[in-house]
Amino acid sequence: LVTHLSPSPSGRFLFLGFVDGRVWVVPLNHTGVHSIISLADSQVGAITTVFADEAERMLVIGAGDGSLTASQWNSEEMYQAAGRMQTERDLDMSEVSRSLTSTMPDLMGSDTEDWQLPTCENP
Repeated sequence: LVTHLSPSPSGRFLFLGFVDGRVWVVPLNHTGVHSIISLADSQVGAITTVFADEAERMLVIGAGDGSLTASQWNSEEMYQAAGRMQTERDLDMSEVSRSLTSTMPDLMGSDTEDWQLPTCENP
């Protein structure tokens, strides 16, 4: 059961969230190929939100169990790999995996000292 549907900022991908906590990332010009991301709990973690930054290097996924998960995303390499998977019958998937991993963008800073939080009192 689909619980979320949205396009990526570039319009090249479609994000589908499911009741069991899976997210599919589907390149729109190669819809026969998709990546599956499983981050939420399959019992109470229906996907409610999928957001990509403008550069499409990070995904933030919200789920019904209250979790919010940020993950690196190599959109450019994924887009290229999807095209190759559609056209190259003898494609070495271990090479595709190595390419995706080796070109993964650096993680954004996660030090809490760098966070910019609004000042407000806790109720």
